[in-house]
Amino acid sequence: MTKHKSRILLSIMILLLMAIAIGAGYLLYEYRKLSPDLTGKKADFSMSAKKLAEEFHLNETIAAQNYTGKILEVSGPVKEINSEEDLLILGDSSYPLMISCALKPGSEKLISHEVMQVNVVVRGVCTGYLLDVQLNNGVIINKN
Repeated sequence: MTKHKSRILLSIMILLLMAIAIGAGYLLYEYRKLSPDLTGKKADFSMSAKKLAEEFHLNETIAAQNYTGKILEVSGPVKEINSEEDLLILGDSSYPLMISCALKPGSEKLISHEVMQVNVVVRGVCTGYLLDVQLNNGVIINKN
């Protein structure tokens, strides 16, 4: 190999390694970026859990267009609590669908099952419908 070809090959390898390092750094940054705290954020829509469930049940496509990616403030009765996964399910037997709210890590833990059937207000980002209407990064705003 000539000296000129080896320099070109070395330059290409250095550029390739730099591109890989920059890409890996960006992916790590995005992975570790904290989700915004929704406690102080204004909700795009505020409604009852039953109304939200009915809208997704009647026309999932339109409801997904209206609510996906938006901050929703939803009120309704607590049906189920999964403290290990910080998951709160809103609804009762009269609802066509349930509302599943994944609480923000580090938010208030719901260890006590005393809040079952108690109305709560949660704020979260709607990510669509998958067996239940999904809210993520949720925070509990109020317990009644």
